[in-house]
Amino acid sequence: MAASMCKNVTMLTAPRYYCFKHILSRQEMRLLLQRVLSTLHEERPESKDGKTSWSLDTQASNPRRHAGVRQLKAIKLPEELSKNIASVIEGQTGRNLIPEATKLSNYLSSRKRPVEESELRAAARHFSEDIGLEDFEADDVNSQSFPPESKRKMQHVVRNLRKNLYKWQSINYDDVKSLAYMLARMPPNYAVLYRVLNEIKQGDPEYRPSTILDFGSGLGTTTWAAHSVWGDAVKEYYMVEVAKAMHQLSERLLRVEPGKEELLIPNVYFRFFMPVSLRARYSMTVSAYSLLELPSFQDRVKSVRSLWRLTDDYLVLIENGSYESYLALMEARDAILMESQDQSEDSSNAEELENRFPDRLKPQIDRQGGHVFAPCPHDQPCPRLQDGSGIPCNFEQSYHPLTQFIGKRSSMVSTERFTYMVLKKGSRTNKHSWPRVVKPVLKKSRHIICRLCCDDGSLREAVFTKAKHSKDMYRCAKYTNWGDMLPAKQNEIADTDRDG
Repeated sequence: MAASMCKNVTMLTAPRYYCFKHILSRQEMRLLLQRVLSTLHEERPESKDGKTSWSLDTQASNPRRHAGVRQLKAIKLPEELSKNIASVIEGQTGRNLIPEATKLSNYLSSRKRPVEESELRAAARHFSEDIGLEDFEADDVNSQSFPPESKRKMQHVVRNLRKNLYKWQSINYDDVKSLAYMLARMPPNYAVLYRVLNEIKQGDPEYRPSTILDFGSGLGTTTWAAHSVWGDAVKEYYMVEVAKAMHQLSERLLRVEPGKEELLIPNVYFRFFMPVSLRARYSMTVSAYSLLELPSFQDRVKSVRSLWRLTDDYLVLIENGSYESYLALMEARDAILMESQDQSEDSSNAEELENRFPDRLKPQIDRQGGHVFAPCPHDQPCPRLQDGSGIPCNFEQSYHPLTQFIGKRSSMVSTERFTYMVLKKGSRTNKHSWPRVVKPVLKKSRHIICRLCCDDGSLREAVFTKAKHSKDMYRCAKYTNWGDMLPAKQNEIADTDRDG
């Protein structure tokens, strides 16, 4: 699906200089290589008339703490949550959860999307052609007339498939696995969720969600993070989770004291399934670390579109920072933006749109459309999918892990890498958004290099110096970090094949 969104985007490629080696001298080759590399990695010099330049946006008043700062200092769990976690762990006397927690954490970080039927068939065809096995029907294998040599080749193909294809399995979260998940994943998940929800609060300071639906809620981390960001403004939380052990543990962590019914965060409702009512609406819907737990591409798209239709304002999607998670997020992004584009195109003929759906589905029709609120400053196809580097668009957030998991080390700060997407209902009001810093900022002695994702859907590299830019612009770039937005506006800047 992502590929179909990108078919009209031109991929920048380096000149094929190697084909001239036999007719160019060594000096000519060196000069040609210098020209090629300069177009790839260096910013073109600013023109005399100033048409190619970055300038500080007037909205940025304090260069050190400008409005585009999104990265937060190391995040700790709320004190009440930390106490309840310690109480739960103390109750597990004689059980060492650390090996199980480490194993589960490593498995989740390397988790991939399930192999689709089409991918399986393509792989089987590839291995069959390699060993000269012709096409056959599945029923032919069990027949008496199927040649023994072909059966041996078929067994060879099956072995290759098992060896080379990822074997996805659903995770059954029992009591032990739920405790291991709490030990390993509660602090990093909370830190990332707090960071993303806090970005919504920074970018939309007047917004206060009244109801939140958390799909794949796990241990209720979204509820804790949202309560830390918006406090009592959120009136109801709906936690959808299929694992009973997860529900029980998350409820235990929310209790004021063991055995008491009172919860630290009121009005939390536990559900095993998504709402069946077509008229159910929520201010915000969230799916954090859940997409890769769904068994197929169709299930992921269906779930994301359901969450989009259930929200009135925001849909928040978060996954770990692997390339597979990034691709799953891009599938979701394209599914929502395609649907929003189709609704926008059809809104001129409302009667025709209504007739496409049966009466029971009409309350779900939403003509608001939507756009990417964060991290992308645009709604174009992701440029990361075009550069062929295999590098995901991800970010980092530091956090304080549980001492029960890592022990008392000298450094009590860890880093979580994640990828996320926040989509908002309605059309984009600001067509010229600040660029997002998508890689660590390179801070040299006399210049600053920022790799940016810009509002025109391109990756660009900007070099800031005191001589060519204002003092405030240089200081803003200096104090900007990976994941922040740079409070700058551009007139024109050279494109690059890569972002550094």
